[in-house]
Amino acid sequence: MTDDDTARQVRLLIARVAPDVDPGAIGPDDDLLRTLGIDSFDHLRLLIAVHERFGIDIPETDHGQLRTVRAITDRIRAGKAG
Repeated sequence: MTDDDTARQVRLLIARVAPDVDPGAIGPDDDLLRTLGIDSFDHLRLLIAVHERFGIDIPETDHGQLRTVRAITDRIRAGKAG
C-alpha cells in the first residue's frame, strides 16, 4: 500500500468518526482538531480505528502528535516497518 493509499484510508476513517467533515477537503497537514473542528473524543475514536484497520499500536502519550493525516500516515508506515 502506498502512502497515498494509506492517506486515503485515513481520510475515510476520519469521515466515519466525524461525518460532518468532507474527506476530500482534508489536506495532509490540516490540524484535525484545530482546523477541522474534530473534538478530542472523535480524535480518540479515529486513533482507535487506525489501530484496528492497520494493526499498529499507538500509545496514549503519542496521541497529541497525531493531529494531521501526514502524521498519522507516517506513524502507520513506521508501525508497519517496525
